[in-house]
Amino acid sequence: GFYLILLLFHLFSPSLFTTHNLLLLVGISQLLSFISSPFKQVANGKERFDYLAIMSTISNLVRIILLVIILIAFQITIQWVLLIFIASSFFELLLCFFIVKYRMHIPLSGKVGVKDYFSLLKESLPQIAAALLMAGISRMDWILLGFFSSSVVVAEYSFAYRVYELSPFPMLIIAPLLLTRFSK
Repeated sequence: GFYLILLLFHLFSPSLFTTHNLLLLVGISQLLSFISSPFKQVANGKERFDYLAIMSTISNLVRIILLVIILIAFQITIQWVLLIFIASSFFELLLCFFIVKYRMHIPLSGKVGVKDYFSLLKESLPQIAAALLMAGISRMDWILLGFFSSSVVVAEYSFAYRVYELSPFPMLIIAPLLLTRFSK
């Protein structure tokens, strides 16, 4: 929806993009990366971590190669950097599609199951509500602490809270392995 809004602004208010002309190019790069993420999720779900590693690193490799070429042949500008990002995201999408379709032999269908999609959204509503409440609660204590104590106390509390937020990090590392085992 965000990219559609950007395109509509570009069509109906081109003056906005004369001052913010890089926003649409960054949006294109992010959209291509976003479209390639379901292919990575398929590789993760099928426990093909070798393909997942290739899918996850190809974009950075393409960026490095193109950046070296641009540094040798041309002068580096923000436009070249944005073109590098778009090209690497596009190449990542093509490679992800190729691996899932032709290496993993998973058929891709253009048919959209609207009923299944709304069922998925309905099942995930409690998780969305819990995430929003958790985000609101975790920031509310910082705000109240800021009103009733000194900035030193708020800084110490925010540092301690960041450490607390990092405590499940090891579980996030092994979660892709555990999730596929438990979902079977």
